[in-house]
Amino acid sequence: LLSGDYAIIKATINTGAPVVFPDISVSGDATFGNVAVGSSSTHTVTISNVGNANLVIGTVNGLTSPYSKPADNCSGSTLAPSASCTVNVRFSPTATGTFNETLVIASNDPDEDPYNFNVSGTGTTAATPDISVSGDATFGSVTVGSSSTHTVTISNVGTANLVISTVNGLTSPYSKPADNCSGSTLAPSTSCTVNVRFS
Repeated sequence: LLSGDYAIIKATINTGAPVVFPDISVSGDATFGNVAVGSSSTHTVTISNVGNANLVIGTVNGLTSPYSKPADNCSGSTLAPSASCTVNVRFSPTATGTFNETLVIASNDPDEDPYNFNVSGTGTTAATPDISVSGDATFGSVTVGSSSTHTVTISNVGTANLVISTVNGLTSPYSKPADNCSGSTLAPSTSCTVNVRFS
């Protein structure tokens, strides 16, 4: 170098030793979709060590209602390379609307500490059954000694199964010669029939 000139020399020394570090990887279904108010859905989140040194996990937290963590096999654990553990995340909406939350995972990963795993779900109106009954309830004039039979249709116009226990209450001169409804379960938009006879 000429006097008064300067140069910066950057050199890399290869010692032959491999670079060793843990590397966190998180997988699982983060979208709960639509969940009816009053019910719940649970998803499993898997935390893996894809690095080549032990991954030390601190605490897994960050969730607030309507999310919870019913099972956690990861907090405080140490994962060897290629090992994994699981955390269950539950979504239990008490109101309608979209809810977003973050599962925060602390570890000794050199560039992803903490790791934020975002979850989302939507609370929807709870499914309910709704009974609808149709049919001609008026028999009009019927000659003594003869009879007239009408069909009553029971339908489920709701959004959940309608469970029918018994159909009764008739006394003479009415009877129920056919009953396809008692003890049945009607899915939404289905129906059954009962025959009512006036003698």
